[in-house]
Amino acid sequence: MTCRLAVVLLVFVLGFGPVATLGAGKSPVRGGTSQVGLQFEAGVLDLAALTLRPEDIEASGWVHVGAFVQPLVAEAADVAGYRGRGLSGSTVADELRAVGWVRKYVAVLGLASSVDPATTTRLVRSYVTEYADAAGAASGFAYLEDESDVPSAEDVPLSRPLGEQAEATRDRGTSGGRPSRSLDVTFRVGNLVAGVTVVNYPSRDFVDPEVDEAQGLAEILATRLASPPLPGSTLGGAVLRLDGSERSLTTYDDAYYRLAEVDVTQLGETRREAEARTATYAEATDVYQLWQGVDAGSEAGALYGVTLLRFPDEVAATAWVKGLADLLQANPFYGDLRPASESAAIGDQSVALAYTPGGGTGAPHALLLAVRVGADVARVHLVPQGQLAEVPIVVLEELARAQVACLQVLSCPDAAAVPVALDTALATAVATPVPAVPTDATAVAATPGATPEA
Repeated sequence: MTCRLAVVLLVFVLGFGPVATLGAGKSPVRGGTSQVGLQFEAGVLDLAALTLRPEDIEASGWVHVGAFVQPLVAEAADVAGYRGRGLSGSTVADELRAVGWVRKYVAVLGLASSVDPATTTRLVRSYVTEYADAAGAASGFAYLEDESDVPSAEDVPLSRPLGEQAEATRDRGTSGGRPSRSLDVTFRVGNLVAGVTVVNYPSRDFVDPEVDEAQGLAEILATRLASPPLPGSTLGGAVLRLDGSERSLTTYDDAYYRLAEVDVTQLGETRREAEARTATYAEATDVYQLWQGVDAGSEAGALYGVTLLRFPDEVAATAWVKGLADLLQANPFYGDLRPASESAAIGDQSVALAYTPGGGTGAPHALLLAVRVGADVARVHLVPQGQLAEVPIVVLEELARAQVACLQVLSCPDAAAVPVALDTALATAVATPVPAVPTDATAVAATPGATPEA
């Protein structure tokens, strides 16, 4: 199925690199608010470790644009919007629930323009959807690959067998507000349905994507699905995400930035910026980054960020946490960097810091808490937005403890609700006008946009 893509790049670097906003991952997730509470399983499959990365494409110039976990409500809305003819998102969601739809992860790569490195001339979108069992996946494949109601879509033959079920579909339309030509190859392996969509935008050669190119990339994905990392062995399955809130939740990026000692090139990043970013990883072999906004862009909001780092051993991880303040002190983005007070130690080792985002010496102050669990480290951020002058340290500690619990078992199957203390702080900030930001401070705007060197 070739769903329309709405990809808007938004760079926001907090020492660990840019964050990309993908429209398909921006849908607010509605539900009740409660304290963070998690139910752990034996482990979850690390879907992010399976999708395509820039080095998978032979041609140079491909970069990471963004990635996200697709909520069911957003997936259903995309399908309904693509098919049209009065189909509702709720109907699609009911169908997917009935066949055991569990979750979907999407990663987008882009070919950077030679004229403007912050834009792309082509996209490669890879995705993996997990179902409860193989029978449900087969039913889900059949349901979602029925494009009979889409006049612009046309199925085309594949040149080689792929998986247990496979289908290729051409389409033309708009993607991200631009005319596009796409080719999607979707296939099933057991209880997983995966695929690759190649999207071409107008350029010197505005042509339809080739079947062999899309199928070749899909075969790389199929090889990874055939031998995935064991659940509970990698960082991607241990990330604490936010979900289930009456407040608007926006995912900006959710992806590996270093995997098996290979750094992932980011869209719009210069070589100098990339070197400065990756230098902060030091000896880490794997680095995973998540950024989400809570009511970001409204009167008062906050940015929640988690960076997970895996080091070769506890000695290297301990040294990294111990030297974090000095590492960030050299970065002009971290203005007025100072220690913050923790109520109690968390994990095997921890350090809490406060800083003014973007430099300067005034409010608002953001908080970060780096916590070590063996050779793994979680660095958790809370950054105030809009009228929110500060974030309560108790919120950061609550989220950090929940993230530590995930790291201890290398599994985080359940997302966390927005903590009550943060919900209260946001409501209070909207109800109570705050003084103007001092002229000597550099505030982070309601829409993230600050870009430090590293």
